[in-house]
Amino acid sequence: MTAAKLLRAVIRESAHQKDVFPSCADVHNCERGKDWMPDLLTLFLDNLVGPDKKEVAVGHCIMQCVRPRLIAPIPFAVGISVNHICASKHLLNILHRLGLSISCDEVRRFKQSFAVCDTADQPESHSMDMAR
Repeated sequence: MTAAKLLRAVIRESAHQKDVFPSCADVHNCERGKDWMPDLLTLFLDNLVGPDKKEVAVGHCIMQCVRPRLIAPIPFAVGISVNHICASKHLLNILHRLGLSISCDEVRRFKQSFAVCDTADQPESHSMDMAR
């Protein structure tokens, strides 16, 4: 119980930008994904979860659940990918309620922001694929 409270406090106090969407590098690079999480969460997941990709994915989902207004890279990528592949509002809402994706509204905000953005970091349609 004490460990959970400590971990929750560390996650809530971690500094992250809330007004910037994650970049492709935040999603594809495991080291960058680990750097995005607090050290205590990384240490906990190092001892609990096996491969780095799964560790980062679980860590980002935990971060997203503890701090719902935060946009974690992996749940962000899942939401954008699901929207791109099947455009199912219902599926996105289910995944969001489970803590595995961003909300439908957040996907819409990203698409609106992406439409007016002129950045070189715009992902290709397949660039959110984590299976690589």
